Amino acid sequence: PPAYPYNSESANYTGQSNNTLRNTPIVSGKAFDRFIQIWFENTDFETAASSQTFQNLAEQGVLFTSYYAMTHPSEPNYIAVASGDFFGNAADDFRAIPMNISTIVDLLEQKNISWASYQESMPYDGYTGYNYTSFDYIAGSGDYTYYVRKHNPLMIFDSVSNVTERALRIRNFNDFARDLNASAMPQWSFITPNLVNDGHDTNIDFVSQWIQFWLNPLLADTRFNDNRTLILLTFDETETYNINNRIWTLALGGGLPTELKNTTDDTFYTHYSCLSTVQSNWGLGSLGRGDTNATLNNVFEFVASVTGWKNNGISGNSSDIPLLNLTGTIPGPLNPEYYVPFSAPNMNATGVGGGPVFQGPGLNTALSAASQPPPVNLTAQGLDTPWAQNPGYDYPNGTQVYTSTPSATTSAKERYTFGMHFGNLLAQVPLLGWFTPGIEDVHNVGTTYNQLLDPVYTRLPTGVVKPHGWGTNMAQVLAHGLASEQPLWYSYVKDSIWQGGMLEYSEMQEAAPYWFNSWVALAYQLRNDTLIGYTENFLDHVLASRHPSGNFGPDPFNTSLPVLLWPRYLVMLGLI
Repeated sequence: PPAYPYNSESANYTGQSNNTLRNTPIVSGKAFDRFIQIWFENTDFETAASSQTFQNLAEQGVLFTSYYAMTHPSEPNYIAVASGDFFGNAADDFRAIPMNISTIVDLLEQKNISWASYQESMPYDGYTGYNYTSFDYIAGSGDYTYYVRKHNPLMIFDSVSNVTERALRIRNFNDFARDLNASAMPQWSFITPNLVNDGHDTNIDFVSQWIQFWLNPLLADTRFNDNRTLILLTFDETETYNINNRIWTLALGGGLPTELKNTTDDTFYTHYSCLSTVQSNWGLGSLGRGDTNATLNNVFEFVASVTGWKNNGISGNSSDIPLLNLTGTIPGPLNPEYYVPFSAPNMNATGVGGGPVFQGPGLNTALSAASQPPPVNLTAQGLDTPWAQNPGYDYPNGTQVYTSTPSATTSAKERYTFGMHFGNLLAQVPLLGWFTPGIEDVHNVGTTYNQLLDPVYTRLPTGVVKPHGWGTNMAQVLAHGLASEQPLWYSYVKDSIWQGGMLEYSEMQEAAPYWFNSWVALAYQLRNDTLIGYTENFLDHVLASRHPSGNFGPDPFNTSLPVLLWPRYLVMLGLI
């Protein structure tokens, strides 16, 4: 074990405590006041059940015999339990999910319910790196990679990791000891042992030893496990991929009704049940994803009986249990082989907690799952999902700083900030690598055309640049914003002389041509029928206005002026 006793800080953990967690007052739940999840790794149900340690634990709780993971491999399951979706992810690669994608944290904070995540062997609070290698305390020499980001679900979401106050609630085990000893455990927590103690790099016997050292004493410690505490022990996924992902899962703790100890429950549960159970207990809103899927969101039965929620009746080996071992073939924004952009959750969904679906800031609710474009194979184009980019921020001293992330061209930080701060599709080009001038090249470029052309830019065939990921999302925001509203109410567009009206705000006659350009760019990149309609209507008027001279458009207000080139140039640009 890295520390003796279980509630002590240890030099074997690189990061020391970052002070005691500050929590809001207790918010009473209907069935429990504290929910603790502890996740282990890659183990079939039968393997876990064969361990004497796990058998002994089962005598203290209710064993869920039909609890299932969502997919393979590990990372998408961790993403799923935090957000209600794994967004097509089929890998354990670096992922950074954008700010407007909601998680359980949003729902908890709406009700002032305290939360934290404790990650064993993470170097310091808010650490955003892909993994961390530290002293090999088991071998007594050398180094070992004990911590990985893919097992730290909330850190994968920018809505947590890019908000300092939230990021610092992702804590290490030295912080856990400090919080425990100060009786400062939050009401919701997610705990991940390191790669040897969770069984990823070891086996069920090693996990059992860790449970005996760390968890068993905590079960007798009321600062961790009082009479209103529910603890869930589970695994991320099965080790065997060709079975349907049923995993050993146990609910125990002082808040579990006494009559349920040493019993089993064959109700069909999934990782989404962790979300729905918490929502039902505290009357929370929902995320509008798997947590509201009537097949997948059964509430733990003993909680449902208290809250009044009616489960779907699926249990045991029912044929209604879907295949949950599929991987790699599910479209989503985190799947580069079947890429589709992030879409809004089901905003009309009915959650088990009775509250509304949470809408993240900047979320485009018009882009739903039903309106998504067909999947695109980015891998075949030599690209990855844009959400594989490292945003480049971290918290080594308790405040957010940007770190340098070298790459062959533009750094990940530079690509990310460039893409996030310029609201146009061209800003997405360096983010996705369609052309990737190094920043130093741009700064040092010469003054002549020939110097600029070759070292910095690459010629691209017409039509090859298409928005993906964040670019598509921003284009959708524009398409459903001013671009689609101006022709309906802005008189200088709606009643423009270019469209048979009488209005124009200057002799240059450029108002409607400017908006025409925005319609064209968005209409055909997004295949937006409304904007295509505006475009075709505008062109009908333009073509009907052709002069015998070959010119087109309205006559100038001031007849002493020649036909003006500028607005016609804008129209020609849109036509091109």
